[in-house]
Amino acid sequence: MSDIEIVEAKAANEARPFMVLFAAMTGIMLVSLDVSVVNVAVESLQSSFHVPLEELQWVLNAYTLSYATFLLSAGALSDRMRPRSILMVGIALLIAGNLVLAETGSFAGLVLGTALWGAHMALTQGIFSRMIADSAPEQLRATSFGAFWFVSGIGGLLASLGAGWLWDREGASATFLTSAIVAAVALAMLSLLEEKTA
Repeated sequence: MSDIEIVEAKAANEARPFMVLFAAMTGIMLVSLDVSVVNVAVESLQSSFHVPLEELQWVLNAYTLSYATFLLSAGALSDRMRPRSILMVGIALLIAGNLVLAETGSFAGLVLGTALWGAHMALTQGIFSRMIADSAPEQLRATSFGAFWFVSGIGGLLASLGAGWLWDREGASATFLTSAIVAAVALAMLSLLEEKTA
């Protein structure tokens, strides 16, 4: 290996933790966007789908049940598979859920879309933490987690504001389609990230 190749490899290894942190922060901002959409839009969803509030509760139940169902198996999978692969499947489920929600005109579609969100959450939340822990240099691990959660909080605030503005201006379908597009960009970015080899 030449001196130039050694220097390039060292630079790539030093930049990698920050790329992983950026990918994880983008992912958690997507989660914040989608969770705030459902929580803020309950009244609007109720009038759009002409269902009583009691039945609309099944939308949140579908999310919770799906999340709880897949959470333990997602953790076990992450011990056996590459974390990036699991994260990519989770983001793909988020895209699918958003597309279902953008195009649905039925209550069943609403429940299915939020169930896909729950599966997405189960597959991604633990993986974000694992990817940060695995890629951050030991002396920067706490700083990396702090940056991740700080950006997550700011991202959640901005996502809520943006989703509310878009929902009011363009409606539910545009909000879900926008979220699907942002998730697709995050998925593309993640696919370009080189995976760390042991």
